[in-house]
Amino acid sequence: VHPTLKFGPFGLGFFASTTTDIILRNSIHPIFDIDYRQDRGMILGYAHSFGGRNKKGNGSETSVGVSLKYMNRLAIKDSYDLFGFDILSNIDSMEMDASGLSSMRQIFGYGLGNGYGVDVGIDHMIATANSELRLAASILDVGDTRFKRYEGDKSIPVQEMSVNAGVSWRQKFLLFDYSLNCDLHPINQPIDFGRKLHIGVEAGTPILRLMGGWNAGYLSYGLGINFWIVKLSVGMYGIEIGAKYREHRAKRAVIYLSLLDFSFDA
Repeated sequence: VHPTLKFGPFGLGFFASTTTDIILRNSIHPIFDIDYRQDRGMILGYAHSFGGRNKKGNGSETSVGVSLKYMNRLAIKDSYDLFGFDILSNIDSMEMDASGLSSMRQIFGYGLGNGYGVDVGIDHMIATANSELRLAASILDVGDTRFKRYEGDKSIPVQEMSVNAGVSWRQKFLLFDYSLNCDLHPINQPIDFGRKLHIGVEAGTPILRLMGGWNAGYLSYGLGINFWIVKLSVGMYGIEIGAKYREHRAKRAVIYLSLLDFSFDA
């Protein structure tokens, strides 16, 4: 969830997200790997552009931007022995009225804290009447975003810096357009090159969009519907949860709903 307001070169956004990854290893002696993160916060951004299109739609434009963000993170991240005594002792000592997330905190332990981060980016666009080439790069969480814990008994995972670069080619006709996209991320992380590579294609009309791609070694596909202020996208994709390229695939589904996404000139 991320409502956003834009006014001139400034943008102000609020966000709230929850992610949970649970992996069960070793059928003889089960071990749970749990990575739960609940993030909330706000982000303030500024961008400036140079150049632009002429009356015929030709030209080039370069945009640079920076954003500052405040994040509050609740995290549960560790490996747990299913037959060990730690979980059982925590359950025995759990408060009788604990439920939901409160009970998870008591059983597995948690950390709650806040931190500040910085993102920077640059985008260069070269356009003709019906085509557009874009080259872009960004650095998210410059120098890593760290959290100061004020509650809980476990450390809070650092939001690691991510260096990204991409290129996009788009052509637009009267009632049809398509785009070809490729990006590398995170460039700065010590992982296989194949896991950094993402390739995608999108095509359709102003109302219906078809999407497909190659996501770090696995296929992805989706469908988008646009009803002016209501936009809905659904898709399926695979991600790598192992240590190497195409070692262990996990399947994911995504549903994205955008409401009241419009703009006007005052």
